[in-house]
Amino acid sequence: MIKLIFCILLLNISTSVASDKNVSNSINIQKAWVREPIPGIKNSSAYLIIQNSSNKRLKLISASSPYFQSVELHSNTHENGVMKMRKLNYVIILPKKSTEFKMMSNHLMLFGLKDKYKSIKSGDEIPFKLLFEKQNSVEFKAIVKRPK
Repeated sequence: MIKLIFCILLLNISTSVASDKNVSNSINIQKAWVREPIPGIKNSSAYLIIQNSSNKRLKLISASSPYFQSVELHSNTHENGVMKMRKLNYVIILPKKSTEFKMMSNHLMLFGLKDKYKSIKSGDEIPFKLLFEKQNSVEFKAIVKRPK
């Protein structure tokens, strides 16, 4: 009887872990790009579309890149005629929906371009990692572009 209970518990745990890993497989990153930094400035921003093809609501909790000291989730909002930028603790990606990170809206704020990458320019590819709740992560590359 104890062996049976142990087997059932083990099966439930492995099924739960497998379903969480499948969430990572249902995330698609599209149109990812990084704003080419102004010479001498170590900060920039990144834009992308995150497509969630799963039936689960996903919670994006952080982002990182080996090229930058830190990457934060940010949002721009208009309040009383003033544009304000705020750090976000997370972004929800609804099931079967896409969320766009675009200029003057949600975006990835890139801080502290590391010295060994000081000369990123249009056409370069920058690696990123997005971390979702329950330790699901997605890696992608974004191309550096000059804004239009």
